[in-house]
Amino acid sequence: MFPPLCDLCQQAVSWGALSNDERKSSSLNFARPSRLGPELTIGHCAELKLLFASSENCSMCKFLWLSIPDRQHEQYARYSVKLIQTRLRSRSALTALIMELWEPVEVDEPGFNRIGESLISICNDSNPIAERSIWITHDPLFSARVPVVKSWLHTCFTEHSNCQLARTSYPARFLDLGEADCPEVRLVNSDQVQQTIHFIQYVALSHCWSASATNPYCTTKANLETNLDSIPLSQLSKTFLDAIRVTRALGLRFLWIDSLCIVQDDRDDWAAEAAKMAQVYHGSHVTIAATSSMNREGSWEGGLHLDTLAPSIPVKLKDTDGEHSNTSMCFVRFPAASRRRIWDSTLSSRAWILQEQVLSPRLVHFTENQMFFQCHAGLESEDSTLKDVGLTSLKTNSLTTEESLGLRDFSTPISAISSWWSWVVEYSGRSLTFPSDRMAAIAGIVDYYFRSVVLDEAMLGLWRNSLWSDLGWQVDDKSNQEIISHSPDK
Repeated sequence: MFPPLCDLCQQAVSWGALSNDERKSSSLNFARPSRLGPELTIGHCAELKLLFASSENCSMCKFLWLSIPDRQHEQYARYSVKLIQTRLRSRSALTALIMELWEPVEVDEPGFNRIGESLISICNDSNPIAERSIWITHDPLFSARVPVVKSWLHTCFTEHSNCQLARTSYPARFLDLGEADCPEVRLVNSDQVQQTIHFIQYVALSHCWSASATNPYCTTKANLETNLDSIPLSQLSKTFLDAIRVTRALGLRFLWIDSLCIVQDDRDDWAAEAAKMAQVYHGSHVTIAATSSMNREGSWEGGLHLDTLAPSIPVKLKDTDGEHSNTSMCFVRFPAASRRRIWDSTLSSRAWILQEQVLSPRLVHFTENQMFFQCHAGLESEDSTLKDVGLTSLKTNSLTTEESLGLRDFSTPISAISSWWSWVVEYSGRSLTFPSDRMAAIAGIVDYYFRSVVLDEAMLGLWRNSLWSDLGWQVDDKSNQEIISHSPDK
């Protein structure tokens, strides 16, 4: 039941499970140079070759070893391994540790190299968060993970006034999933649904189309009538089937998927529904994002990773005398939550996806490691080590600080224009399959910003009332650290 860890990892985990006060008096700590920040530190392997040797039998050492790029093994061969506390949520007793490689010299302020994704999370068994299925020792199937999503949604609907957005219109069609145990699904016209349901709660899927030679099953002129009667589940990709499963698990009946709900070879239907696309995500009960659905063959049919999470490792904690406690234990997971799981995904590199990430009032990212919940109030991870109040899943860029990144903060003209430009910079770095879509893919954000903030005239990506300042621009070329700038008064 308790997979063996090497003595060094056992020591690090036992230390990570201590409270801040207990760490200060622990003999395991050493003074961290002041210029390197206030994080607490514990030693690990003296050299990388020792870490490699230990990785044969210790799963935590194996994770640390695999976190080091091959090209750096020789460069840091003589460096020692240290684990640094990067996050501590004192109220919930959750800790995240990251690996650093330190120069093997005795100086007051030694240099170090931080390895970016070597995050390890530790949770005491006394913590209520440990009851989440992601922390339990058996396989965390999605049926046991559903309460976390429902809890996120309940908190958002009951406590976040900024997330309650008015719906303006519905798309032409939804995917009707029927009752929970219904063996089939079908398309249904939204005006038909409105005859019996005044307020339609639906889920929207944010996904990329397949990169394989065969595109996912679509609605066309030829099969529209058939799909209004029934859609064969055997024709749908795993990602679509998982989206249906999630929607039903949340107790909802209607799902919107672009390739099924828009007639793909009908130019008029596509134009009309594409114009509504931003409102579809803006009005969804929740959007589910297939953030890590690409499989090994490069196809976006890998699903949402609902039942494939690696279980956590239970570890018995040691008493101060070095003996294992009979009652005290914790759980260890690696890797811990990181926004880079969202940032570095192919989904987040697509221009069309930005409006879905910005406009969806509630969004659940499904990754291969865990789920992330995003709403206007912030971003939270399933393991609860990441809880960024006021931040979204958008990536940092040179024009915004991390504290204001992606916020829909329209409280002042300055904050509003900062929000706008954070979206523009993010959008400019994303890719489009068809360059001709560059205006259509951001039109939803333009319309949202116009209606919510400026009530102004858009002028080729700028706004008339702020044109004098918007004409000032700069290109930050990080490759040579040169900045080329232009302003209206030069």
